[in-house]
Amino acid sequence: MFPDGFLYLKNYTISEAGKINIPEPLSRFLKETLKIGKSVIAISFGNPYIFRTIAFVDAYLYVDHDDRSTQSAMISALLGKSATMGKLPVTILDYFEAGTGIFV
Repeated sequence: MFPDGFLYLKNYTISEAGKINIPEPLSRFLKETLKIGKSVIAISFGNPYIFRTIAFVDAYLYVDHDDRSTQSAMISALLGKSATMGKLPVTILDYFEAGTGIFV
């Protein structure tokens, strides 16, 4: 079963405190979407640390590069047309250890 929506995270910002954030209106939208019982999968291309600001989503996928080939590979994996595997290259503090990943 597919989720109700996907969130493609590409253009995130770095705050004055040096933290990576998504815009507040987008964060509110996601939280409201979840409140009404919709599921959301967030996909981050290029930066795993964005997860800290959206840890409330139903699922999170990270892709190390952001180019046409990785975008196509992600679509194929989401549609079940190709295998999915990988491990995080870094630890995302309080969430995932480096080396955490899946092989499907």
